[in-house]
Amino acid sequence: MVDWYGRWTYVENEPQENWCMYDYLARQIISSGYEPKTNLENLCNLIFAHYDGELESEGVEYFAYKYSQDDFNTQTCDIVEYVKASGGYAEFDYEC
Repeated sequence: MVDWYGRWTYVENEPQENWCMYDYLARQIISSGYEPKTNLENLCNLIFAHYDGELESEGVEYFAYKYSQDDFNTQTCDIVEYVKASGGYAEFDYEC
C-alpha cells in the first residue's frame, strides 16, 4: 500500500485492486518462502533498481513474458524470472 506521501508498506490483507508493483513483488517473495535479511521494502527497491537498469541496457528480449505497463501481475512474473536468472532473491538482499 502506498500512503499519501508515496511511502510503501506491506499490508497483508490489502484488497488486490489496491495493489501496486511493490505489493505484487512482495507477495511473490513471501510466497516463495524467502526471508529477507534486510527488509521487504529494501529488497523490492533493489530488485526494481537492478531490473530497470537491465531493461535500459539489454531490453526485454530474453525475459519469459511480454506485458503491457498496466498489467502488474504479468510484469511481476517477468521480474521474478529476472531474479531467478540472476541467482535468486539473496543476490539483491543487501543494504545500499
